[in-house]
Amino acid sequence: MGLPEDVLNVNGKTSKPLLQSRIEQACTDLRQRGLIDYPEYNGHKLANRQILPLGLKALNEGLDIRSMPVVPSSETGNGWQPAKYSPGLDEGDWLELIRNPEVFNSRSVDLMSKMLAFDGEATCTQLSRRFGGNPQSYNSTAIQLSKRVHSETGCPLDMRDSGVDMYWPVLFLGRDADGNIPGYYVWRLRPELMSALEEAGVVPADDSHHSEPESFFDFLRDTGLEFSTEAVENFLLSLKAKQFVILSGGTGTGKTKLAQAYGEYISENSTEQVMKTQVTLGKSMDNNGFTLSREDFFKSFPEAAEADGIYEFRIGDCTGRGEIKMTPRFWFVRDDHIDEIKDELRKMKEKEDGTFIPYNYSE
Repeated sequence: MGLPEDVLNVNGKTSKPLLQSRIEQACTDLRQRGLIDYPEYNGHKLANRQILPLGLKALNEGLDIRSMPVVPSSETGNGWQPAKYSPGLDEGDWLELIRNPEVFNSRSVDLMSKMLAFDGEATCTQLSRRFGGNPQSYNSTAIQLSKRVHSETGCPLDMRDSGVDMYWPVLFLGRDADGNIPGYYVWRLRPELMSALEEAGVVPADDSHHSEPESFFDFLRDTGLEFSTEAVENFLLSLKAKQFVILSGGTGTGKTKLAQAYGEYISENSTEQVMKTQVTLGKSMDNNGFTLSREDFFKSFPEAAEADGIYEFRIGDCTGRGEIKMTPRFWFVRDDHIDEIKDELRKMKEKEDGTFIPYNYSE
């Protein structure tokens, strides 16, 4: 199959996953050529591989296996990728990792539980809609877990064509989502991992399962980032006092990492909702935006109306009193669809000046 000659040179724990990965790659190639077969995952373990008649013929006649044509198989013919990569971890390896809290922390187990609720196949959008949270947070949790598994076991990684390592295939197979599934990419738990989760007693999450928001300190710990308590407290207090923070320090002290981690933390603990509000089109339609109904908008954001009121003002030597009345405005970004948006708004205005438009927001 073109494997390196040292494929059987196994020295220590770190070499075992590499050997298993190479064996899995070879078996995938053999199966694609119709030489061997093995039943799909049956919920508990993988059945033994069996040599098919064509495989026996190839052995008996000394055929060049690499020159034999690839035929579609049940594993690769349905679009699951990557077809020829395996981290080389068996059920026992996964069970050991699941029982290691330094690898499978509470966030990781929570993700696995939610994947099991979808029978091991789901998009991040599906997870978000059913259990709350931001879709990106599920992706981030999976990547961080994959990195810890790789660090603990030394398992091989799959690579993009550009040569960049990919971490998610350590846990999943994946494929593009079809039009019937919300989201863009479907993950499927690797069968050995799924079997180990069941053996470890991880149960599917139910619909009432919504993770309690954790503190930012816990989030940093779970993602493997270490900052002093004083530095994190100062960072959070600064954000509380003002809506921007300037971080100073030497190269490599974690300024960027801290800010990025806080962004991920806020995103993960946000909830997406839909509000239906009346908008006034008028001239704002031609200025890339529209005015929202105050009444409807402030029902959802009552704090936004707190600035309304009468204020004293001074301009140079002149003093006086003036009224501030908040007006919620939405602006849409100029992009390839701007003409389409304007045409749609003009059609709305021709019918009546006020119309209702639902939109998503996060809080």
